[in-house]
Amino acid sequence: MGACTVSTPPTPQARPAWTGPQWDDPVLTRLAGRLREAHRLVAPLPSGPRRRLIRHLLMITDLAKRDSVLADRRLEAFLTDFTHRVRTEGDEVDTSGLLASLEGTPDDENACDTGSIACR
Repeated sequence: MGACTVSTPPTPQARPAWTGPQWDDPVLTRLAGRLREAHRLVAPLPSGPRRRLIRHLLMITDLAKRDSVLADRRLEAFLTDFTHRVRTEGDEVDTSGLLASLEGTPDDENACDTGSIACR
């Protein structure tokens, strides 16, 4: 009979440190930077408005995975509305109308047909 050998599982190799995105797309790079900046703007707000705004930013981030141009337009609308509300209302920003301005109408020519959270 032949000799039985026992193999040992390979040792897991350490992942290299993350050095940033691995794409060379200026539109996506710009969008990612603007999303980070938007999160920085929202961070100091009170808990209620901050949570609503972060949800909006996450919807835009999810949309960017499928349609970066539309996500960029929605982020621009978000930032314009946010800046206007902060200037006129200060830190106590009421964001209840912001979602409607970002989502558009159901018959919007750019509305997506997936079940994604960003398209509802």
